[in-house]
This record gives sequence, C-alpha cells and structure tokens, in this order.
Amino acid sequence: MITFAKQQNMKKLLITVFLACTGAAMAQVGLNTTVLVNAKADIGGTITLTWPKFNSAGSIKIYKNSTTTPMNFTTVTVTLDTSKTQWTDANAQPGNAYEYAVVKVNASNATTAIGYIMAGNKATEVTAQGGVILVVDSNYIKPLANEIKTLVQDLNGSGMPVTLIYAGRTEKVNKVKDRIRAAYDNTKPTPSYLYLLGHIPVPYSGNYTGNVDRCAYPPDGHVEGSGNHTGAWPADMYYAEFDGFYTDNVVNITTGSLSRQHNIPGDGKFDECRNINGMTLKMGRVDLFDMPIFQKSDTVLVKNYLNRAHDWRMNLISYVDRGLIDDNFTSLDLSATGWNTIVSCIPRDSVFGNRDYFTAQNKGNYLWSYGCGAGSFTSCSGIGAVNNFNPGIYNNIFTALAGSFFGDWDITNNFLRAPLASGSLVSFWGGIPKWYNHYFGLGGTIGTCTQISQNSTAQSFNDAQNKLHIALMGDPTLTLRTVPAAGKLTAVSQTGSVKLNWVKAKGKFDGYNLYRVDTATNTWTKVNTTIIVDSFYTDSKNYVNGKHKYAVRAVRLETTGSGTYYNLGTSNFAWVNHTNAIYEMPKIQVQLAPNPAENSFEIQLNALSAAAAEIKILDISGKQVEFISAIMSYNTLRCDVSKVPNGIYFVQITCKEGQVTEKLIIQN
Repeated sequence: MITFAKQQNMKKLLITVFLACTGAAMAQVGLNTTVLVNAKADIGGTITLTWPKFNSAGSIKIYKNSTTTPMNFTTVTVTLDTSKTQWTDANAQPGNAYEYAVVKVNASNATTAIGYIMAGNKATEVTAQGGVILVVDSNYIKPLANEIKTLVQDLNGSGMPVTLIYAGRTEKVNKVKDRIRAAYDNTKPTPSYLYLLGHIPVPYSGNYTGNVDRCAYPPDGHVEGSGNHTGAWPADMYYAEFDGFYTDNVVNITTGSLSRQHNIPGDGKFDECRNINGMTLKMGRVDLFDMPIFQKSDTVLVKNYLNRAHDWRMNLISYVDRGLIDDNFTSLDLSATGWNTIVSCIPRDSVFGNRDYFTAQNKGNYLWSYGCGAGSFTSCSGIGAVNNFNPGIYNNIFTALAGSFFGDWDITNNFLRAPLASGSLVSFWGGIPKWYNHYFGLGGTIGTCTQISQNSTAQSFNDAQNKLHIALMGDPTLTLRTVPAAGKLTAVSQTGSVKLNWVKAKGKFDGYNLYRVDTATNTWTKVNTTIIVDSFYTDSKNYVNGKHKYAVRAVRLETTGSGTYYNLGTSNFAWVNHTNAIYEMPKIQVQLAPNPAENSFEIQLNALSAAAAEIKILDISGKQVEFISAIMSYNTLRCDVSKVPNGIYFVQITCKEGQVTEKLIIQN
C-alpha cells in the first residue's frame, strides 16, 4: 500500500486539537492531501483518468493494481509531469474494472497527495454479491415480521441468498458468534456478508490508554487526563472475523470515565485492540436502540429505516447527484476520506467544500456528505448536534462523520447512529482511520468498502488503522445507485424452448437481462447476449431437462465519478419444469469416446479452429458437477471423471463456433 512518507497526524496533536475547533483560516489539509481523480469512459473502450492541475514541483505517479487483492499497488505504471491533468490507460478493455492510485510526490520524492479509484468503461454487471447472514434482534420477530420478510426478498432478488438467525439482547456475545460461525460453516454457498439488525449484543474489546506500553492510544486520542476515553470500545468486528483468538484474562484498566469501558479479566470484554487476521465477512449494523431524542421506539425507527432501504433498492427515492464536505479540522487530513470517497462516486464538479452540513442538506438533497469537527457523544463543532438530524428535513442518502467520541457508538443519542434515525442509509466514522470507498463508485457494496477499510494496515490517523472499533452503521449490502425492478415473470416450456414473459419495470432503465439461476452455487448464467428491450424472450438453448429457475432484472448503464458500469435492479423469479425435445446443433460436432466412460473419456471436436473451449458436465437436474477449461490440442481433450458418481450426465461444450450438448454415461 502507498502511504505518506511522513505521517502528518501524530498522537499528541490529536489530544489537543479534538478539544477545540481549529481556525477556518488554516489550510485544508484533507483536501490538499487528496488527488481528486475521476475516470472517463472513452468511446473506444479505454479509460482516461483526470485530476486538477498541481502548482507545486514534483511528479505524478500512477499505479495500477494487477491483482484481485484490493489496494495492492506495487509498481509504478507511468510517471508524469505535474503539468499533466490526465492519463489514458490504452490497455483498458470495455467490460472490465481496474483499480488505480494517483500519487503526487514532491521534489524529494515524498508523497504529498493520493487519490484512489476503481474505474471502468461499461464494466460488466455483478449478478451475485454473495450470501448474507442476517442476525435479527429477537424483539423484532413479531412487530417487524413484514419488513424482515421484505428485506429477505430484496436480498434474494439482488443475488444475495439469506441465512436468517435471531439473537436476544441479553445473550453473551460469544454465544451469538457461535451461531454466526455455524451459519457460515454450514451454509452453501458460503455467505459473504453479516448484517446485524437491531440491538444485537455489543462486543467490547481493547486496552486503549495513554500508556504506550499497553495496546494503543484511543482512536480519538482522549487518553487519561484528556477526556479519559480509555479502556474497551465497541468491537463489532469480533463477529465477522473467524481466524483470530480473543482473550479475556490480561487487560485490567479502569481509567475510562464511563464504567462500560472498564475492562478487567473475566468480565466478557476482550483484550485485543487490532484485527490481526483480516475480516472474513463484510458487515454492518442497523441499531437505533436508546435514541430517545427522536421520540420514537427503536422498533419504529428500525421499521422506518427498513422501509427506506426497500424504497432505495426499488429505485423509489429521488436524490440529487451531488456531494458536500464540511471540514472543521482544516489542519488535519481527516476529510481526505470524504474527498476521496465522494469524488469517486460523483464527478468532482458536483462536490462542494464550501457548504454547511445541515444548512445545505435541510434545503436540498445530497447523495453523499461528509462532516468533521471537535466532537462529543452527541455533537460536532461546526456541524451541529443530534437534534439537527430532523427526519423529513435532513436530506441525505450516505454520510460520514468524524469527531471525538463518535466511534464509541453504543451510548444514548450517539451522533454517528443519528443519521440512520433521520434519513440516511449509511453512516461511519470516516477518517479515524481512513476509509477506502472507491469500490462503491463502480457498483460495489458499502460492505465491500468496509471490509477493505477494516483490513487495511496502512498508517492512518492516530494509529487508528486495523483496530477493532471500525464499524459501519447501515445495511452492508447497499449499492451507490439502484435500478427499477422488473415485474412478475412467467416461464413456460414448449417445443424444446422456454418462453419467458414479464411485466415491464417502471422508471429509467435501458432494458433487461435474463438469467438461469443455480440455487446450489448461486451461479447466474445470462441467457441473452444483448440487452433485451421487449418484455418477452425465448430461451432456445436450455438443453437440460428438469426444473429450472429463471430471473429477470432491469439493467442500466450508470455514469459516476469512476466511469461507467452496468447496474442491475432486483429480480423477479420463475420456476419451470422443462422438457427439451429439440437439440439445436451449431457449427460444431462432438464425439465422446468411450461412452459409457470409465474414469476418463475424450472429447473430439470438429471445430473450425483449436479455440479455447469451456466444458461443463451437468447431472440430469442441470447441476454442474465438473468444469474444464483448456486449449484443444488437435481438437481433442481428455477429461478425468474418476471422481464423478455413476449415472447419466450431459456434456455441454461452448467454444467460439457455438454450443452443443451431448449425453454421457459414466460407469466407474
């Protein structure tokens, strides 16, 4: 990971600055240490990165991540003069997504500003984000039954199958984690997300103190004698990390001003401060317990949140595509999280750094906002207080906030949770440490960004990186933009084909995609080759008899600060019992020998050229049991089926000349 050569935000600085608001006349360090990089999707399929001109000496280095590991920047792709304001990646291909870092260095080659972006030119849509373990507060089983049912339907429709479990508010956190781990181990396909809904028991962990011989400084710097925000903090990351070992027999600290932060051996609070092994799940929490300032029960507040989240997924919430940053810590780089996050989601000429957080959002809607200033549990200097989050007046979808005490959110009328009780869908403590949300700008979920931020070990504000306090307030499966849902889908098998019809979606979209869904693996296979503009389609290439699940999803090409990508609405599903009486024979002919096969067989293909072929072996229900991808050698491929049970199967071969399916008997 690229980091600043000299960390600008030292621990002792934070102790004093967080107690008083800095002067507005000081330089905006957060803005000045961020490269405001946007991506433009070029007509030819390439990607052009753009940024404002630098007026200082040095150079601009662009890194391109060549791996699937997020934030893995090791080699400089190109070095440019500071007079340059753009660079075109001539190797970018339409349909793909690429991660870049644009780094400004000074004459001494020290990093002075960084911008991250996940860029694409008509990046391919993501059909399945991974399954969700949904842990629901047992107090909500009856009063929110309808809302929970709708949430499960919405997640399933987004390609995220749900495993639902319940937890009581007084349970031990280790017991709750045992059930989460069991759900993770026993659910196939393996879940990717953890969504805590309600006042699920809050884990506490840490030995935050000013004594450098111990664990670490409190993330907000308030050590003994300076706020006494010491001891253990809320640590939701405990629930989503399965490879670490948590102890409760070492730490003994009672210097915190609040008893809930006291941490002594055997009290159920853990000793660890950091996430050592990486987060297994992408997680978030919607917890509006103990927020009396909103004059509604947590049940009602959560119900309102779930209804808003549903409306968002259904593309029923209007918003203005703009962002604002209200930086009241101008001598620190906390707002760098806000600048990089928002500019990767919204073109930078629609992001404003000179507007007041509440004044602007009370007058009009903002898709993204960021605010920071000297804080308390319930207020932020230069921003406002909890009571300013007025439902119906405060207009925001996604927000991030930074100030002392916010990240310690398990307390009455907490400032960080307040946006979710008003109008926002997401809130987090942005800048302590730095968050990396550029994946959000190209169709990724906010949970993906949370996981990347939690796992980052890059040096950050007050050594706050990788600590267990890092948490997302909100639904981790949400995406930046949404597409209308198609209506009811029907599927009928006739004359070897499947006839599909559906009710048209309402709203702005480009057309539809149809998928066959393998529920065992959560694999979505697109049926159409181009976007469907009608509300009907015939799948003439389903060669497998049996019961099939189809999905229809509206699709739209989105444009953000990160380029363009195809985005999908939630699905409507239909099942069909299919009988295939006709095999369409494309331009290829295939011979399987021997057939019946024992341990292995050869595929002999009279294709026009020795092209890469995809081989799928399907059982009679259509479930894939074997996958081979190889280059044909003299149009012959040997397949090992020694581990495949005896029975009747279908071998489906796809290459550039077309697709064909042949019956295969295995007798091992």
